[in-house]
Amino acid sequence: MSSSGVDGFQAAFFQKFWDVFEKHIISSIQEIFASKVIPPSWNETIICLIPKILNPYEMKNFRPISPCNSLYNIISKILVNKIKPTLPNLICENQSAFIRGRRATDNVILANEVVHSYSRKKSKKFGWMMISLDLEKAYDKLNWSFISSILTNMNFSPETTSLIHACMSLVSHQILINGTLSNSFKPTRGIRQGDPLSPFIFICCMQYLSSLIDAQVRNKSWFAPKIRNTPISHLLFADDVLFFARVDPSSISAIKFAVNNFLYCSGLSINNSKSSIWFSNNTPPNMRNTASRDLNFSIVDKPGKYLGSVLGFKGKHNDFIPLLTKVQNRIDNWSNRFLSLAGKTTLINSVISPIITFHTNTAILPSKTCKIIDKNIRDFFWSSASNKKKIHTIAWNKVCLPTSLGGLGIHLYKERNLSLITKLAWQVKSNPNTLWSKTVSHYLNPHCNSYSTTGRAIKKGAYLISSNSTFSVCNGKNTNVWFDKWFNKVSLRSLICGPLQKDEHSLNVNLFANEFGHWSWDRISFELPLTIKDLISATPCFKDSPSDDMISCIFLKNGLFNLNLIYNFLMSDKLNNAAGVNPFKWIWKLNCHRRLKFFLWMCVNNGLLTKDNLIKRKIPISGTCFLCNLEAESIPHLFKDCPVGQNIWQRTNSNISFHNSDSFEIWIKYNCLNSKLATLNIPHNVLFIYTLWHIWLARNNTIFNNTMPSPVIIAKNCIASAAEFFHVASGLSVPSFDQSVILNINWNPPTVGWWKLNSDGACSGNPGPFAIGGIIRDHFGNWVKGFSGYVGHGTALKAELWAIFCGINLALEQDCNFLWIEYSLQKFSNFKVSHTFREGNQCADRLARLSLLKQEDYELVLLYFASVRPFA
Repeated sequence: MSSSGVDGFQAAFFQKFWDVFEKHIISSIQEIFASKVIPPSWNETIICLIPKILNPYEMKNFRPISPCNSLYNIISKILVNKIKPTLPNLICENQSAFIRGRRATDNVILANEVVHSYSRKKSKKFGWMMISLDLEKAYDKLNWSFISSILTNMNFSPETTSLIHACMSLVSHQILINGTLSNSFKPTRGIRQGDPLSPFIFICCMQYLSSLIDAQVRNKSWFAPKIRNTPISHLLFADDVLFFARVDPSSISAIKFAVNNFLYCSGLSINNSKSSIWFSNNTPPNMRNTASRDLNFSIVDKPGKYLGSVLGFKGKHNDFIPLLTKVQNRIDNWSNRFLSLAGKTTLINSVISPIITFHTNTAILPSKTCKIIDKNIRDFFWSSASNKKKIHTIAWNKVCLPTSLGGLGIHLYKERNLSLITKLAWQVKSNPNTLWSKTVSHYLNPHCNSYSTTGRAIKKGAYLISSNSTFSVCNGKNTNVWFDKWFNKVSLRSLICGPLQKDEHSLNVNLFANEFGHWSWDRISFELPLTIKDLISATPCFKDSPSDDMISCIFLKNGLFNLNLIYNFLMSDKLNNAAGVNPFKWIWKLNCHRRLKFFLWMCVNNGLLTKDNLIKRKIPISGTCFLCNLEAESIPHLFKDCPVGQNIWQRTNSNISFHNSDSFEIWIKYNCLNSKLATLNIPHNVLFIYTLWHIWLARNNTIFNNTMPSPVIIAKNCIASAAEFFHVASGLSVPSFDQSVILNINWNPPTVGWWKLNSDGACSGNPGPFAIGGIIRDHFGNWVKGFSGYVGHGTALKAELWAIFCGINLALEQDCNFLWIEYSLQKFSNFKVSHTFREGNQCADRLARLSLLKQEDYELVLLYFASVRPFA
């Protein structure tokens, strides 16, 4: 929720009571846009001083943040939405901040590529330099007249420019110091940190600096380094500025001219103590001293950091030690706060994971680094303090599974890093015209012989993409028979040993298919194995199709690269091992406290430290239950079979059966999904979950405090906790337990005048040899035409699609105009496709299985039946 301004009202307040304020607010906003005057009370601002360092001792150690009033934010955001769509065309690609589709990572990649190119410079004639420029109090010093002139030159309308000027100039400030507000005062320049409009105004002003630099580069006064024939003179991310230039008098003069001109017009100033120059190794000492003296910046030995990332690193383990230290410091700050598993998981996924992702999405993480990261996170997850170790009751690989497969969705960072660099390689392929992509696209070339750290990451990611991409054949003109993966996700050449004839290397799929779309085996100089013929026969080719072949990748979802798909692919071995595990994903849909969901997850995964689990880990203790002292303590005994626990269940008036053959997992799932009302009209599942929790608390209280409350008190606490939660969260919907329904399924005739196609594919294994069958009947159920045929080797899905395809062709041959399939196909006047269960499709299924038993032909040969088969 956003911070409130002087009036104390947050946006949520106006949303809640919008029916009360709607007319007044809308009319006021319309009046402001017409008059270009903002009411003074709307533009009052409190300045909050946020410390930049641990112990601030002067004003420059604070960052002034100015939360604006919610009503003013409406005006500001309307202006933002008005100018934001135009900015990609107005702001050059060197600026990556606040523009849709541009990222900080783009600039980090570009900066690293320039530094990498500097490391390869050998000539002593000219050196190269990188200047890091620090603008002092950039937001606070911008001249309003400069901002207005910039907006005018960018062809913003006079009305928009006037209203933006009013937003900046009609402001009054009060400073919040130790909870007390200072007297009000009015600024004469600057824009507010906290105004939604300010970032976009600022990057428009920085575009003036880019224009000055580009002019100097075009005039050949500023000699910028070129990466793949693309000059990189400067990089901007808001007020983070990097200059790249050759070390010579002309470039130094051009830099001074551009910077001084910009500072004079904008009112900004440079913090020379924080600005620096780094030189390439081939720069002579006299040139370094001259440049440093003329520009008045200090010399540094290393490229340093840019946007939080270290420049010029080699991707070795030592390069990531600062990252490991940063992660460990965060963990140490949390370790003594007695966090629950729910809290720890949230911190890992929302804080630790983004930190690691930002610093590792352009480089390959060494295995040693990945193991240390995983260990630190694992120890934090299971331990309550950084210097103590606890028993890990559930395998870490299981914890790191997706929640849909029974895990908690915590990442393993070797696989996470590989998924990130694969996404980076995909972005290079799919965005070839962006500035950053132009500088690294050559790393996709297999003949490239020099790689930067980013280049090695792109190469590895590109290999993963190419090895998991296939060609979807349409007309076959762009797909090579031997080297492209166009059938069964493998290339034909990888399945064949020995040399090819000279003219066979360039054979494409279009020439391999005849005019009927069948395969011309004589185009190949030798006989293919029958298993390979099966695979090829199951792949259709439409020679006359106007559609070109398409490349498809298993990492795409709805045409977009999906990070979870690549991560799950890299985790496939661990996912396969978990295939037989009940995922318990229903837990995460329950309407209860998140901490209790994790408690239930520990219960069903046998992760609680009951006595039987301690004994399994060679801890010498008695196995008798702490509550009843009668039987061995286990999770099922404690919550279901223990007499003391059963007494508590009975006193909560829960209608729970204890003496049945259901497993503990089925018992707990059934009760967690049973939403019938119980005691005090509390849903049964809510009361059940809280009773489990309080039994566990009572057991722990008996161990550590040597006190056992009576079952009556425990039951009252269960009911009170459940009632409190239910009435607070009474608006939540409750999931219900799925009940099986027995359906009577029969074949249904189509509408009068229509024909109905029933088709099916029969596959022996998935994938495996498959055949197809189908039948066309009229609205009386009379047989029109049927077919059956063995196709080849493929998946069950491919078999189904082949059956539909052949059925449609058969309908066309019979001059059918109205066919029941539920999708628009231009060949038919109307088209419908519908799903039925196998019982309603028995005839087509039997026809498919008829040919599956034969498997004789390696060309698709359909048997057509003009009348009903005996089995039909």
